[in-house]
This record gives sequence, C-alpha cells and structure tokens, in this order.
Amino acid sequence: MFLKIQGYLDARELAWECIYQIGTKALADKEYERARELFLQIPAYNDAAGKASEAIYLPAIQLVKDGKFEEALAEFAKIPEYGDVAAQVQAVKYKQASAYMTAKEYGSAIALYQELDGYQDSAARIKDALYGLAGQALAAGDYLSAIDQYADLENYSD
Repeated sequence: MFLKIQGYLDARELAWECIYQIGTKALADKEYERARELFLQIPAYNDAAGKASEAIYLPAIQLVKDGKFEEALAEFAKIPEYGDVAAQVQAVKYKQASAYMTAKEYGSAIALYQELDGYQDSAARIKDALYGLAGQALAAGDYLSAIDQYADLENYSD
C-alpha cells in the first residue's frame, strides 16, 4: 500500500519496513525462500542484505546435519563472504571426505582431503586413504600396483 504513494513523505521507508518485518517473520517461520525474496527487494534497508544471506545459510546448515554435503556446499557457494561460511565449507568437505572413506571411495576422499590443505588431520587421512587404495589393489590381485603403493607409504604404520 505504501508503495502506491511513494512520493508522500516517508511512504517508501514505511513500505520497506513492512517488507522487512514480513521477511523477518518468514525467516523466523523457516520460510527461507520467501524470506530471501523479500529481503532482496530491499537490499539497502537496514540489514536486509545480511538477512537474505541468512535465509540461505540456515537451510544450508540443516543440509549438513542431514548429511547432504554436496547440496550444502552448493548453497554455501552462493554466500561465500557471509559469517563463518569459509569454516563451514572446510568442515563440510572434511565430513564428506570422511563419508567417502567409510564407503571405501578412497580416490574421492583423497581429492577432498587434498583440497583441505592441512585442515585438521587431513594430511594423515590422505595416507589412510592411500593405504586403503593399496589394499584394494592387493584384494583385486593387482600385486604390482599394490607393491608400488605400499612402498610409497613406507613410514605408514599398519
């Protein structure tokens, strides 16, 4: 309604406040997409831009809790500068790499651990994954490959 009378005194400010309050309620009600759309209508008002990012961040955190790591990473990629997203991305990649280890998908685990570049014990976990790959080669009867892989891990303890 206030948008229809924009030229009148503080109509625009009141309209933006209404949109902001509706967006705040939508965010509180976990209607994240609706909240984001509302806040994006008024990015310069108050902290609406931050609230729009929060409407992406909160469901991304839930995706992590649900074990949907790739989806969470895609959402975090939309808001790389928001809050602790950089730390969350590291933690999610570590969890995803650990899930690959559990599933014995060592190649995928190694790739993610290498991306983590020293995060937590990722360097040690790379060795664990390489050891797993060598074990898979041995189990598959690929003895020459297994010998080479085990030799590369000469200081790795069994």
